[in-house]
Amino acid sequence: MKKLFAFLVVAFLVTGATAAKSPSTISNSILQKNGSLIKLFYKGTIESKVYVSIFDRQSNLIFSEVVDNTDEFTRLYNFSQLKQGSYKFKISNGIDHVVQYIEHKNMPAFESARLIKMKEGNDRYMLLVPNKKQQAMDIIVYDANGEQAYRANHHLTGDFSTILNLKQLQGEFTIMLVDSNGETKEFSYSR
Repeated sequence: MKKLFAFLVVAFLVTGATAAKSPSTISNSILQKNGSLIKLFYKGTIESKVYVSIFDRQSNLIFSEVVDNTDEFTRLYNFSQLKQGSYKFKISNGIDHVVQYIEHKNMPAFESARLIKMKEGNDRYMLLVPNKKQQAMDIIVYDANGEQAYRANHHLTGDFSTILNLKQLQGEFTIMLVDSNGETKEFSYSR
């Protein structure tokens, strides 16, 4: 009886030790969404090949890549040409894998456009327009009376930025962006 009990204890300990999960070799994997851009931050505990696969809702592989011999990297993925919906990222280093999901929604043309005042006491503003399409864009500036003070047309082929010098404007003013489809975004300021 003692031999059977000792055998069961040893068998239990061996089974428990082999069944215990070893620490993951992927210490961190983060997806950060900014409009149609998805940034992957990867941190592993060992240097290895890392496999990144992206699947659509129907589990169709839409993109894959191998990052050679690393334990840390950052990648940027552009979803602007993809349909709206749920996407699955599978990140694997050959030992462990992590699965994460993101929900992609197409943003209006100027959703993430920004207008930044350059410096106090300065009447210059930086306009930043993230853009992944070829499209025309008008920049129209209206003064406090609603009269057009400035207008420029630009043909965008990628991200766009410009400096607007608005020292001639007093009080309130509005900057309007208009794309070729008539979509608009307005920035209103008061001095």
